[in-house]
Amino acid sequence: MKTQVESPNNGLRYEATADGNVMLCHSSSGHTYTVRFVGRPEFGNEHVATWDCDCPAGVHGRTCKHVHNVPDYEDLSE
Repeated sequence: MKTQVESPNNGLRYEATADGNVMLCHSSSGHTYTVRFVGRPEFGNEHVATWDCDCPAGVHGRTCKHVHNVPDYEDLSE
């Protein structure tokens, strides 16, 4: 399993924990944010995951670019 993945076109770099439930996102601005897996919806698409981020937008309940660009599990398992 890879522990680091760079998101194409936006300069975000992700480091995953061993279980893949927490990712540190290193932004191009030099900030590091924690993106956490919080679950899957009870109904609907089983392939949709819910993530939270501790960046200013995420703290205020908005979906941020850090969550939007979380790498797919397949990207980490190559």
